[in-house]
Formats: sequence, structure tokens, C-alpha cells
Amino acid sequence: MMDVDHFKAFNDRFGHPAGDACLRRMAQTILELQHRSTDVLARYGGEEFSYLLPGAGREDAVRIAETIRVRIETMYASLLENKQETPDAHPMSISIGCAALTPTLGLKPELLVACSDAALYRAKRNGRNRVEVGKGAFAAVGPDEAG
Repeated sequence: MMDVDHFKAFNDRFGHPAGDACLRRMAQTILELQHRSTDVLARYGGEEFSYLLPGAGREDAVRIAETIRVRIETMYASLLENKQETPDAHPMSISIGCAALTPTLGLKPELLVACSDAALYRAKRNGRNRVEVGKGAFAAVGPDEAG
């Protein structure tokens, strides 16, 4: 799960059309990093994205997430070099929560969402513009242990 940091403030300052353009630019940047045809990027709601990486393990998920985070940060840092206060030159970052699990009988798919969402909100609480990993997301855990 990925969430654009401080997106409401961006929308309030520059307007919804600029916000939509920002989301499209971020999605395009993420898609440019995609190497497998089975990976799926989807807008999850508002300024959140979900990136499904079938068959990826913990190390792969964290590496890909960190690559995305750095690419978004770097993209906006290079746009800032012109020192203009425009939507294209406004600093932006993304927080990411990673989770992975192997489907097993009786394991609900909602667990993957709950684990990645908990990690995402931990990333937000811990300062934003970072990747956090779901604590129980890499083992067959029950819903009470997710996050």
C-alpha cells in the first residue's frame, strides 16, 4: 500500500486538476519501474495506490518499495531545481507499507490488506517518506496479529 504524503495540502494549494496530474505522474513513474507483466498497480482510493507483486517475497517487496520511494523523492527533487512554486516543482513524497503472504486454506485475502495498511500507517507515524514492513505479514498469522 502506498499513500502520497501531505496530498490534501497539495490539493488545497494547487487545486484538484493539479492533484490529479500529480497522481498520474506518480503512477507513471511506478509503472516505469515494473519489470514483470504479472505485477498490478491500482489506485486504491484518494491518494492511495496498491501494488500487487505476485510471487514476490519479503526482500523483493521491500527492495521494490524502496526503489519506488526513492524514485518519487528524486523525481520531485529534480523538479525543484527551478525553484518555482508550481505544482510540478512542489516537493512530494510517498509512504509505503509492505506485506507478503502465501495463500493457504482458511487465510483470508483481507489479511494482506490489513498488514500492508498497518505498515503504511506506521510509516506515516514514523515521519513519512519511508517504507515500513508489516510485522506479521510474512507468516500465516491471524487477523489479531496483523500489522
